[in-house]
Amino acid sequence: MEIIGTVALGIALILSPQFEMVAASMDRNIAQELTDVENKQNLFHISLYQGQFKDVDVKALTHELAALGKSAQPFRVDLDSALKRVGPNIFWNARKNAVLQTLHEAAVKTFSKYRRGVMAQFQDEYATLSAAQKQEVDQHGVTNVMQNFNPHITLYYSIPKNKSTEDILKKLRPDAEHLGFTARYLSLGELGYDGNVMRWIEIVPLGN
Repeated sequence: MEIIGTVALGIALILSPQFEMVAASMDRNIAQELTDVENKQNLFHISLYQGQFKDVDVKALTHELAALGKSAQPFRVDLDSALKRVGPNIFWNARKNAVLQTLHEAAVKTFSKYRRGVMAQFQDEYATLSAAQKQEVDQHGVTNVMQNFNPHITLYYSIPKNKSTEDILKKLRPDAEHLGFTARYLSLGELGYDGNVMRWIEIVPLGN
C-alpha cells in the first residue's frame, strides 16, 4: 500500500536526442508486433535508482541530483546488439562499465536515505521474490542494485506471461551503427507503476 504523501521517483540517465529516436523507432516496431499489448507511456532512460519518496523531499532531491551531476563527467554508454525479454518487459541492456557502475552506486547511497516505504510494484511482487531479492528490497526498496545492477533501457512493459516474444526479438535487432551514445544528463522523474517514467521533474548536466 502506497504511503500517503509519497511519490515513486527515479534517478536516471537521459538518452541523447539522436539515440532517443533510435529507441523510439525500436519501440514502435515492437508495438506493431504486439498489437494486443498496451504500449505504456514512457520517457526512455537508463535507471540508476528508483524509490518511494516523500513529496516534501522533492526539492532536496533535486539539489542532490545537481550535486551528483557535478561529480561526474559525460561518458559513453554502449548497448547490446540484441534485445532481451526479462520477465514481462523487453530490455535493451547496456554494457557495464566502471563509470556507470560508480554513478549507480553513488545514486543509491545518495537517494536511498530519503526513501520512505517501498514502491507498489515491489510490494505486490515481494512474496514471489528470492531471499536475496527480498533482502535487496528490504535494504534499498528495489532489486538489482549495487553488485547486481543491471543497466538497461526498457522498450516495452507488462507483456503477459503467455505471450511469446521470441520471434519478435529475433526479427527486431538493433542497427549495428546505433549501439551507443554519450550520456550527458541526469534526471529525476515521476514513475508509473511499472517503473516507466511519466514525466521529468528535473534534468541536470553531467559535469560543471
